[in-house]
Amino acid sequence: MSQRIKIATLQTKIEFMILSLGGKPDADKAENKFYEGEFENTAKTIKENLKACREKLAERSEKIALFGYQSKERILLDEEIKDMFGACEQGLSYLRDVFKRYQKKNGRKLPQFEIEARSKNIDLLRKNLNLLKDEFQAQLERT
Repeated sequence: MSQRIKIATLQTKIEFMILSLGGKPDADKAENKFYEGEFENTAKTIKENLKACREKLAERSEKIALFGYQSKERILLDEEIKDMFGACEQGLSYLRDVFKRYQKKNGRKLPQFEIEARSKNIDLLRKNLNLLKDEFQAQLERT
């Protein structure tokens, strides 16, 4: 472990010296940073969409209680919820693609815990989306 830290420190110093002397930055490092940023931003966006879906489902229940099942507000809200589910699905497929590209590029360099953590993150987002879809279906069946 300490050798890894020493090597990483030496790499950082060498890269700094190259940049100081007017050299170009490491393209692999920039690409990795891009993939990491894309992964984090996409995951964050999906989490926000899932939270918004949960709020819309609660709002849907309130609209049904207030206006009834055949109301225009409920129908519009259902369409909005379905659109949000579609956006989450697209975000999850993009997130998985970004992770696959990142993993393919850095297959041997990545520690196993990082691979497992990112895979677990994707799986948890997928499970949350499925739970919300199940809740939506349950609401549809109740009425």
